[in-house]
Amino acid sequence: MQHTNISTNKNSFNEPSLDDKIREKFVDSLMNYFKIAEDEFLRAHINDLIKKIKLDDYEEFFRRLSDGTHEFKNAFERISLVATSMLKKEEQKLFTDVDRRVKKLYDVCYELYMKFSNHDDAQGKFTNISFMSMKLGEYGEKIFDHLDEIVIRKITKEWLYKNVNFDKSLFITRAETEYKNTILELNQEKEQSKISNNTNAVLKS
Repeated sequence: MQHTNISTNKNSFNEPSLDDKIREKFVDSLMNYFKIAEDEFLRAHINDLIKKIKLDDYEEFFRRLSDGTHEFKNAFERISLVATSMLKKEEQKLFTDVDRRVKKLYDVCYELYMKFSNHDDAQGKFTNISFMSMKLGEYGEKIFDHLDEIVIRKITKEWLYKNVNFDKSLFITRAETEYKNTILELNQEKEQSKISNNTNAVLKS
């Protein structure tokens, strides 16, 4: 029976990415800062606490960690509190435009609803509208962009039509939730792409 030899080399997909190496150094620094003895479970726990912190924010993380705000907490509580605080701040920055987008979507949908309200097939006319082709004036810029397109597709035009005049608070809450979730998804994809690019760079080196 003939056996197939599968060759391997050190630059395989198991090779840590550049981001992984930097994060490992950061965990080293945290363990040294708090004088935590080397332990694989403690290391894994710290890594889990800071895994969502961006590499560019590590310096700010250390600044907050040492500002005395949580000096009476233990090491893991301090790391967790700072990480949570920074992630919330990052989310707030991502969501700065959500209210404007939700209001815009509601206003446009309500205007269309009223426009077609006296037609026999009002819902059909509403759902057949190409939201992505709508412009401010005849030669103005488009009202909706790619993010809006994704959110409208997720919510569906049928749902928008049925709820824009039925329950404004429900409409606003649903749209706000979908915008925030979509923004987080797109941001995660962006970060994953960055990690993949760094990994490929390491593999090629």
